[in-house]
Amino acid sequence: MYRVTPVIPQISAAMLAGMVLGTAWVNLSPESYYDMVEFRLIDPQLAFIRALPFDIKLITFGRFLAHSATALLFFVIGKELWESALFQRGFLRRRDMGLWAIMCLGVFLGALVTWWLTQTKGQIEQITTYGWSVPFGGDVLLAYMMGKMIFGGKHRAIEPILAIAGVSSILGLLFMVALDPIGDISFFYLFMTGLCSFLTWRFFGRFAPLALSERDKENAKHLTPYLIGACFCFLFFWGSGLPLTLGLLPIIPAIAHGSHAFGLFSMPERFLHDPLNRMTHLMTPPLVITMALFGLTQGGIDFQAFNQVTLSLWLSMMVGKPLGMFIMALLAISFGLVVRPLDLSKRDLALIAVSSALAFVTPSLVADVTLLGGIAREGARLGFGLALLSGLAFAQMIYIMRGVGNLPQAK
Repeated sequence: MYRVTPVIPQISAAMLAGMVLGTAWVNLSPESYYDMVEFRLIDPQLAFIRALPFDIKLITFGRFLAHSATALLFFVIGKELWESALFQRGFLRRRDMGLWAIMCLGVFLGALVTWWLTQTKGQIEQITTYGWSVPFGGDVLLAYMMGKMIFGGKHRAIEPILAIAGVSSILGLLFMVALDPIGDISFFYLFMTGLCSFLTWRFFGRFAPLALSERDKENAKHLTPYLIGACFCFLFFWGSGLPLTLGLLPIIPAIAHGSHAFGLFSMPERFLHDPLNRMTHLMTPPLVITMALFGLTQGGIDFQAFNQVTLSLWLSMMVGKPLGMFIMALLAISFGLVVRPLDLSKRDLALIAVSSALAFVTPSLVADVTLLGGIAREGARLGFGLALLSGLAFAQMIYIMRGVGNLPQAK
């Protein structure tokens, strides 16, 4: 029976705890909170920084924690999606994947339409030129939490919820990259990132599946070459000008992996010992700590920051994204483009859409780049918080209705 590894709820709880602490801090002592978040770790105006062969932007304590924590998180997400696409029985290779891909498209259409319908002319519009991309991204952590409350931890719907949230998380960041001027991207450092990944695979990762000799197989099992390759990939990716959040993704194909798919974030992966899974196990403790700090620095919600961005984000996550996913799914099924799984009803599809829509991690990263003012960013954080509270209240209502028998019990 499919069960999700306990690592996901552990990371979710750590992030939520950080958000609660950050919210209390920013409302009780806003000056000290923002001094902590905006503390400069790397200042591009310093002489030795300007002497480097590539440009480095201002890096504050909050931004450093955001990118380092999410780089580890997206490594775990990318690893799961890579395996599910690579292995024969992986989730992304199943026949019903077309339905979930169409629902991913509904995420973006629903969020985009809702954002533009709720925006008004005025000052906020001038500082949110690309703000329509903020609600695009998903969130594996919150999506799983919502799905578990609504369906139960062992339900068939949990895996597509995680897939939609994981894919939309990465696509949401790619939208952010597309909005940056092309001149800010260094193709030389992108090439070096790819070369580093290839060399790691060429001299280490490829030996595991080929099994050329016992010595080669043993060399492929050591983590040290992959850790070194990951560090160099991360540094080269930093020089490329792309978001550091994606900096560990290029090394994933280079690492020797297993040969069987057990499901996205499944429990049995805790007991696998191939290098890719061992790398994930190694990252788990620091990931829990850094995601708690991520919630602290990115999730401090000022209750007085309500503005138009707040309303737009709340409606996008609670109305636009779920409606977009559900309508796209119904249209695709009606026109015969995809087939609805027999063990999932239309009501299940609607609840999957609601669970997958709630997000914080990726939208907060995108908001930091695309919202060009403190007013808009603080309003966005409040919108994330209101969406989270609304989503949890809805999930609790569904849970209670199942308990009293007004809804069928989760399978």
